[in-house]
Amino acid sequence: MKILMIGDVGLTFLATDKFRLSNTFRVETFEINGAALFADFFSLTRGTRTDTIGFSNRDVSTNTDYRKYQNTIEGDYQFNRDYSVHLGYRYGRRRITEAISGFNLGANQPTALVPSNITEENNTHAILGGFKARPLNDWNIYFDAEHGTADNVFSRIGNYNYTNIRAKSRYKPTTRFALNLAFIAKNNSNPSEIAGVSLEDFGVNIKSRIFSSSVDWTATSRFSAALITR
Repeated sequence: MKILMIGDVGLTFLATDKFRLSNTFRVETFEINGAALFADFFSLTRGTRTDTIGFSNRDVSTNTDYRKYQNTIEGDYQFNRDYSVHLGYRYGRRRITEAISGFNLGANQPTALVPSNITEENNTHAILGGFKARPLNDWNIYFDAEHGTADNVFSRIGNYNYTNIRAKSRYKPTTRFALNLAFIAKNNSNPSEIAGVSLEDFGVNIKSRIFSSSVDWTATSRFSAALITR
């Protein structure tokens, strides 16, 4: 059985006509429960001798409890109608508890397990920011970047180091013609050490770069064409 709950709460404070402060709080929690009941009967007869062995009421139960709290605070400043910037910070904290009790059903003769209850905690941090600019009435530029650490729900308590960058330019000298340029960069580094244990053979660094461009032409209200490269 799996129980999942997700909640978001956001607040925005208009400090001045140009400065805006926002905060978003997110909660993720789920619980996975598992249970099994084992019974078996075995009988062997040789001549006049019969040997029997049986097991009943051999149960095992498991529980995984996951909770994560994440808070993002961000400030936006609008210099004028053409230029604005934003800067923020994201903090995450997760807690995972795994428990098992009952019998070892994988053994030839089910034996009682030593009840186990293990709790792990992890923290992540990230900074984010960007800007919007309009150098000309027909030219808009957007830029966003984020750098920090992120975790993985199921695999382990090891943080990924990541950097994401996104930039876009749109130039529209006329109402019928537009030129778009975009760039996306993503760097992701899998941890090679967790809790002091080296995982050098499993460390992975991934880098991706995507360049794209397009030319849009609107001949009439009924006909338009676009040339896209990537």
